[in-house]
Amino acid sequence: MKEKLKLLKKALENNTKPILFTSSDYSMFDNYTILDVSVSIDDLNGHYEGTNYLPPEWYQCLCNSKNKLLIIDNMDNISKEEQKKFIEILKYKKVGVFPLPKESKIFITSKNISVIDSEVLSYCVVI
Repeated sequence: MKEKLKLLKKALENNTKPILFTSSDYSMFDNYTILDVSVSIDDLNGHYEGTNYLPPEWYQCLCNSKNKLLIIDNMDNISKEEQKKFIEILKYKKVGVFPLPKESKIFITSKNISVIDSEVLSYCVVI
């Protein structure tokens, strides 16, 4: 586990790709934004308020956080089909019309990599 943590630290410092960490332990981080995998599409992408299209709450938390670290927690808890709702975030680092902050890092947890969709995996560094 110690070796994984070293690799994770190095990847976070040097990599712009999302990181899939084969553990659910992110206690080494502070000041992060959790995006639960069970989030609905509406809560994932934003919403209209009158004529204004507003970003989702998690996006606002990420933009206001010090570390700009987005953790998509327990990806293996949802089906491969449902995992695809995160592809826009992973591939383009944006949600709807809202780009993620330039310095943001995406961290995905999963205890079982074999149940992760192949397209989702293709956008990640696996540690």
